[in-house]
Amino acid sequence: MVRPMDSFFISDVSRELGMSFVTASKICNDLKARRLIISEGKGDSTTEGGKKPIRYKFNPKSGYVLCGHITGTNLECAISDMTGRLVAEVSVVLSPAETGKTLCGKMLKCYRSLLSNMSLAGRSIVSIAIGVNGIVDSVNHRIKISPHFPYMLNADIKLMVADMIAPEAALYLDNKIRFQVQYEADVGVARGKKDVAVLLASDGLVAGIMIGGKILSGINNLAGEIGHTTVSQDSRILCHCGGRGCAESSVTLQALSAALKQEKVEYINSAIEVFKSSAATDPKLAQVVDRIIGALAVSVSNLVMHIDPEIIVIQGIYADAGKAFYDKLTQRVKEMCITGMADKTINIVPSRFGDKVGLLSAAHYAITKYFDEEE
Repeated sequence: MVRPMDSFFISDVSRELGMSFVTASKICNDLKARRLIISEGKGDSTTEGGKKPIRYKFNPKSGYVLCGHITGTNLECAISDMTGRLVAEVSVVLSPAETGKTLCGKMLKCYRSLLSNMSLAGRSIVSIAIGVNGIVDSVNHRIKISPHFPYMLNADIKLMVADMIAPEAALYLDNKIRFQVQYEADVGVARGKKDVAVLLASDGLVAGIMIGGKILSGINNLAGEIGHTTVSQDSRILCHCGGRGCAESSVTLQALSAALKQEKVEYINSAIEVFKSSAATDPKLAQVVDRIIGALAVSVSNLVMHIDPEIIVIQGIYADAGKAFYDKLTQRVKEMCITGMADKTINIVPSRFGDKVGLLSAAHYAITKYFDEEE
């Protein structure tokens, strides 16, 4: 309750939780002893006079969390305070020749450097969350398979990183999309909604799924691996997972770049900027855009027909594709989902979080789980 509040009095706690002032006072004293709240001076006395009440606020420095985001080409490490604000961060380039051992070595070095620069000890860390690409056994902290980045398989992040820095802190290792769907549902464009899908397109295609406020993982931790669903049995395109005709083979950044190259469409900085151009004036560009939208619509419509979410949030390379892109995508999805049902609601929106979403969502998840356990 106290975390979102700018400041509060014991009477506020008493009123909001429906308890006596004495009980609320005991709770606040306990929180103060644990440094979760700090006094911020005194408020005004009542009209009858008397002792001025103490004003309290949540203490963002009551502890810290380590958050990490492994993109395949980069290792991003950061320290967050208890509000989710990144107070220190570093990014290291990863090479194709990485092994699980070298990855963990770089991660350990990054965190030790960040902690040293902030003069923090490992005991200050209350929780750790690392988001990765691939299928993860989050209970046993094991990356089961990572089709795009196989070196992750031998990365024992718990033993070689977490236990070396903060052995008492809880470790949350999972596919980053599960952190990101929680983040969107709590503070993003899906805030307040219980049935949410977040679709992330970058090097691959994956969905974070939340039903009834609960994140789905599945018995094999495969929930949301929509990029590896077969959309063409006749396709000769071999996917990183070993299958053919996977959905992601037509919508990733590599697929977009290849399609533009095939049509000899030039771009300056990023392939995604073509969606902000006027496709109507360039038939080749319009054809590429239409093909990408059609392929993406297949995956989005499959999500709609399987889980029927209140909102679908697009992250990754298509988040900034522009209004025309989203209008066309929404219309195409509606056409694919029970065409005779005219009154259906299809809500597809871009995420407002940028490149920092991996770190921010990991920090948010670690903090949320910490306070859930405390309660």
